[in-house]
Amino acid sequence: MIKQLLGFSVLALLQSQAYASLILSIEDAAVQSSQVNSELRVEDFNRISTSQLDGYRTSFGQYFIDSGKPSIQAAGPWGGAQGIGNYLFVPRSKQSAVSLNFFDPVSYFGFWWSAGDGGNLLRVNTATETLEFTTQAILDSSALVADHFGNPNRTNSNTKEPYAFVNLFASTSQDYIESITFYGSNFETDNHSIAYESVALRGRSLAATNVPEPLSAGLFALACLGLAYKRSHKKQGK
Repeated sequence: MIKQLLGFSVLALLQSQAYASLILSIEDAAVQSSQVNSELRVEDFNRISTSQLDGYRTSFGQYFIDSGKPSIQAAGPWGGAQGIGNYLFVPRSKQSAVSLNFFDPVSYFGFWWSAGDGGNLLRVNTATETLEFTTQAILDSSALVADHFGNPNRTNSNTKEPYAFVNLFASTSQDYIESITFYGSNFETDNHSIAYESVALRGRSLAATNVPEPLSAGLFALACLGLAYKRSHKKQGK
């Protein structure tokens, strides 16, 4: 059943007895919204301003400014799905960070990642652990192709940086996502999408990148998916 959920692209990992609590993939170039075939809820930031961001309640969770000066920006060269509306911007200055706390744990989270760079960072909390990802792994992966570079909504705009829709899938019900934090250097993101029920893996799974040896099973699984991460287990009654 788990193999059917994760799909053929990660069967090798399952057969090696490696375990990954989250599976990450990206969609084809120019795709700017979730392509998951499920009942989705989406936040596109088009109905709020910067002054409303801290504590903003969407249909599936609540956003909080943890530090710095994150803002809601109008669509432009650096962000804004389909070149319209607004997007969330987390600047590099003052170690800015924004958290999204889900009202109920989700099996899937997707987001439009624009003007990407290796300093864009994600912290993902599940019921049992905290995972920290660097999007440099996406830049290093063969899943990212030449057509991903440049703003698809503006001809010849910012051609040195990638634009892609990123998917995160929980591999089991125990790994459902409770919260996500966006931080790092100039993180532009839009079209935050969630699903509560388990969904089939889709998109371009990240290829392996320079896996050092030896590795634990969990670390091997994430490295093979092209994820640079730091894992820490949540405290149990301490």
